[in-house]
Amino acid sequence: MTKFDPALRSLAGAVALGLLSTACIITSSGDDDNGDASDGNPAETGLPETTGGPADTGETDGPPGNCSSNLVLDPGFEGGTPNPSWTESSALFGTPICDAACTDEPGAAPYAGSWWVWMGGASEEDIMNGGSESASVSQTVTIDPDAAYLSFRFQIRSGAGTGDDAFTVTLDGDTVFMATDLEMSDYSDYTYVEVDVSPWADGGTYDLVFNGTQVGPGLTSFYLDEVSLVSCSDDTGTSSGSSDGQDGTAGTFGDSSSGTGDAGSTGDTGTTGGGSGSSSG
Repeated sequence: MTKFDPALRSLAGAVALGLLSTACIITSSGDDDNGDASDGNPAETGLPETTGGPADTGETDGPPGNCSSNLVLDPGFEGGTPNPSWTESSALFGTPICDAACTDEPGAAPYAGSWWVWMGGASEEDIMNGGSESASVSQTVTIDPDAAYLSFRFQIRSGAGTGDDAFTVTLDGDTVFMATDLEMSDYSDYTYVEVDVSPWADGGTYDLVFNGTQVGPGLTSFYLDEVSLVSCSDDTGTSSGSSDGQDGTAGTFGDSSSGTGDAGSTGDTGTTGGGSGSSSG
């Protein structure tokens, strides 16, 4: 699937793969979402159409301890674009924040609500005319002691299968999560990812950045929605800031994923949608 032409989008509104930081991926589990295009609209992905929206079959326990409410403003991007809470950028499309006006591809949808982040999704023509695509959303967060947990919904909607396209999450430049287009089988549906970012829970203020790059050839699309960041005290209890999702397998942060998602194939043909439209929510 490809995004609309940048001029139309404006009317409506190589990642440094260094050593991963001391964060720890706690859970990773899968869900669902999807599309068709020509003449500058999204091309077919070969994936089945879906009705969109949450399709969870289980729940996570959430972070341990007594946790805060969500520290992230507009976690589901429902403020639209331009977004009052997120700093947004896209080399080819202006913004990666997207709603139904971004594409006419059936099934291309957020995990929840009306808006989501769509990184990549550039056609080969887009890449040839404008160079590689790099997109990001970011905001500044203050993380109180003693522990902290970051979670989000993530999908690799299509993957070029080259290993050159990457999605990263950083705190003040330190990488806490990374996935490449080679990992579509782990994230073929919307997947719940939770990362222990307690090393940053010191009362300091940090830049939280989600970044996606697509260098070509081939199509890669990264979807992001429902971001949560909570700080937790040492007291045991039920947290209030985690998202629902299926339980996944814990692992050390040396891996780019610590759980499994539904099976998916790489190299799907098609391209993504970029953000456009007026603000909602």
